[in-house]
Parts: sequence; C-alpha cells; structure tokens
Amino acid sequence: MNRIVSAVKTFCSPFINASAYDRTKWMILVAVFSAACFAAEYFCYANFRLGIDTQSFRCLDEWVYVINIKDRRPQRDKIFAIESQGAEPVIKNGMLMAKIIRGMPGDVVTITKNEMILINGKVVGSGMDHLHGAAPKDLKKFIGTRRLKEDEYWVMGTRFRSFDSRYYGPVRSSQIKGRAYGII
Repeated sequence: MNRIVSAVKTFCSPFINASAYDRTKWMILVAVFSAACFAAEYFCYANFRLGIDTQSFRCLDEWVYVINIKDRRPQRDKIFAIESQGAEPVIKNGMLMAKIIRGMPGDVVTITKNEMILINGKVVGSGMDHLHGAAPKDLKKFIGTRRLKEDEYWVMGTRFRSFDSRYYGPVRSSQIKGRAYGII
C-alpha cells in the first residue's frame, strides 16, 4: 500500500508543486479534452455501429464493418446492413447481415435453370448451393423471372454459398439499417 501512495505522490508532484496559474491551465486543458472526447463518443454512437460477421461461411470478403445508421438510402452495388426477416431457420429474424444491393424497384430479376442470377439481363451471380439435393418440384419455386415492386430490393453476397435474396426473396427499405463499410 505504501508503494502505491508513494507512486501517486511522485506522479502528482508536478501538479501539486505547480503554481495556481499552471494548475488552472491544466484543469482547463483536462476539461476541454474531456468535453472533446465526450462529444466524439456521442457523435460516433449517434451515427455509427460496428458489425462483426461471426459465420464460418461468410457472404462477403470482409468480416468487420462500420455501419452508418444515418445513411439508409438504398444504392445499387453498395453494401448495407440488412435486418433479417423471413430467412429462418438459417438466419434468425432481427439479425443484421451485410449484403450488396443488386436490384432496385422496377428491375427484372431472373434465376435460370442453370442457376445464373441476372438483373436486367446482366449476370450478377450464380449458384443455388443451399438447394442442392432438393426435389425438382421445390427447385421450380426459385427458377423464373420477376419484376421488383415498389420498395423491393434484391440483395446478395459475393460468395457462392451466400444465403441471400435468391432464397428468401427481396427485402424492403424498412429492413435496411445503414450503409456498411468493410474494414477488415
């Protein structure tokens, strides 16, 4: 205990031995620095979240994301944090997932028999890995063409095994929780 008291006295001695004017300057500096730290923390908490993908088979290359919760405006080919709805039992409702918005309202989405995914005739992905082994009549539900309605967005990962709109369909703007930026 005596060593701790001695260490504190040694650490604080420049402050204790300083003039009243110097102590006042240090106290003002500490107050300004503390206020700046509080403001930065408040700004970050009000605008950003950190997302970590813990899946063994990730849908995108990155596994850590900064999510700007103030930027929810859907944009084609950008990564967004999407709240899962209707993807159970694979992904629980309410879980956040990072996906790329590939299709916007009015776009035509086609899934071919050879598992090619096209948006407005352009190939944006391939494979329906999660359906391998399914009965042919079940596979037919996923093959075909649809036009995305108002407030429907087609989301996908970049990896072959991504569990995305090819399996659970389009998402709505209410599910878009913020723009995500992969950092690692």
